[in-house]
Order: sequence, then structure tokens, then C-alpha cells
Amino acid sequence: MMDYKKIIICLVVGLIIGIGGTLFVQRLLGPKQTVNITGEGNIEVTADQATINITVTNSSWSQTQAEADNKKDTEELKSKLITLGIPESRITTSNNFIQPFTDTSLPVPQIIPGSPPLVGDFQKKTGNSSVTTNLIVTLDSIKGIDKVFAAINSVTTAKISNTDYSLKNPSSYQSQVREKAVLDARTQVESIAKINHLHVGKLLSINSGYSNQSIGLMKGASFDSNSPSVANTNISYGEKTIPLTATYNVSYELY
Repeated sequence: MMDYKKIIICLVVGLIIGIGGTLFVQRLLGPKQTVNITGEGNIEVTADQATINITVTNSSWSQTQAEADNKKDTEELKSKLITLGIPESRITTSNNFIQPFTDTSLPVPQIIPGSPPLVGDFQKKTGNSSVTTNLIVTLDSIKGIDKVFAAINSVTTAKISNTDYSLKNPSSYQSQVREKAVLDARTQVESIAKINHLHVGKLLSINSGYSNQSIGLMKGASFDSNSPSVANTNISYGEKTIPLTATYNVSYELY
């Protein structure tokens, strides 16, 4: 006797498979949807070199004396840095300039023709000179940077304007950060497909958005070695990390 129940079940199963297969083929062969996504990758790398910008400023009633003092202090600082193992070629000096120093807290004297030259406090109005030399110190390794800060701080006329921390070879990290950007884009696409009950198809295009080429450059805090709170103290260094960023614009097929 024929088992109609089994026959009906087989027909239903076959019909379901047939419909499902047809829909799948239609989706596979039919018009595709596309999605465009920007993926971003970020990593942080410990800085391994630094550039320190320093000014040495001396003031005196005599321009000649100010210049002599400035030269002496600048040479003293350079000598201390060289003693720490910094090559002289990595210490550059520039912009030695002179400017008059004016004490505006004093009253303006009345100059009477034929009167004797100004003396004492009145002489401060026009008698002072300030001489400044800029130094740039490049550290190819920041190992022992605390000692460098201490050496600069020991010269009371020296002031650090800023310190830039950077990477010797930022390009060596680009493959890592770019890989993160591509993975981020793929994750976003898969999420969109899942929400919309679709499947991720082939990759249609991929273009690099940007890589942070200033990687590599981070401003450090500046300090004034002439201020009471800093003078004659060591400046401590904390580990500095450089953020690296890259993006990729990708286009995927969805079906």
C-alpha cells in the first residue's frame, strides 16, 4: 500500500529546496548591492628619539659683557651635552641676537641739554642688553634623557622651549596599522550584511585613505629652567607613545 504521508513530505521538502535554491541562484546572479566603508587602524608606539629646543639668554648693563657671558654659558652647555655622549654634529646653534633691555618700572628721566650722563637707576632705561642663542639638540636615542635634562637645567640661563618626541623609522609600523584598517573595514561590512540578512560578496575596490605621516612627532612639555620651581632640579622623563593612524576605503558586494 502506498504511503501517501511520506510522498507528501518528500514533495514538500523538494518544493522547499527548489524554492530556496531558486532564490539563492536569483540572489547570486541577480543585481548586486554594494556597500562602501572606511576602515581605520590605530596603534601606539613608544618614542625612540627626541629633539630638544633650548635658548640661552644673558643680560648685562654692557652689551660686550652680555655677549661674553652668553658665549661662555652656551659653550658650557654644549660641553656638558658632549660629555654625555651626544655628538657635536647633533647640537646646532643659531639666531644669536641682541636686544636692549628696558626696565619699565622706572620713571622716564628728563634729559636736560648740557647735564651730566645718567647714572644709577636711570641708566637702566637704555643701558641693559640681552643676548640669546638658540640650540637644537637631536637625540638619536632617548636612553638617558633624564641626564640631558639635568645638564641643561644646571646652566641657569638655559631654557627648554619644547621637546619633540618621534620615531626613527615610522614606516616600519605602517603594515601593522594598515592591516588593522582593512580588518576594521571588513568587520563593518559583515555587520551591515548581518543586520540586513545579506551575505558579503567579493571585494570590489580598496583604496588607501591616509596614513598619519607625522607619526612620529609628539610635542613634549616645556619648562623654564630659570623658574624657582624648576631651577636646580632634575627633570624626569616619562615614557612617550606616538599614535599611528591609517585608513582604507573599501567597496564590497552584498547579495
